Amino acid sequence: MKIERYDNDIRILQELGNRIKSIRIARSITRDELAKRASVSVSTLQRIEEGKAFNIVPFLAIMRELNFIGNFDCLVPEQDYEIDDLYKEPKKRYRASNKRIDENFKWGDEE
Repeated sequence: MKIERYDNDIRILQELGNRIKSIRIARSITRDELAKRASVSVSTLQRIEEGKAFNIVPFLAIMRELNFIGNFDCLVPEQDYEIDDLYKEPKKRYRASNKRIDENFKWGDEE
């Protein structure tokens, strides 16, 4: 299932858990092995795979162990502006001038 913008948090957690479990099984890694390699408890890994709320630190450790940590760059891309740029004085805006239309103006296709 694709994770969509309007999916609720519970559904997203379940989908992430299902994906982690599928990857783990596809790589023939037991829960015990992955938990040990990621330095998290088996119960924490089980909670994540079941789609229950979890702390981000163990999740990152599991993603790192499964070689998916680089994908977070796509999740939260680096911005190409400095944070100080957000606090600069905005440029002054000016109203369009109220010039009158030249009555002698011609498009050039008049005869």
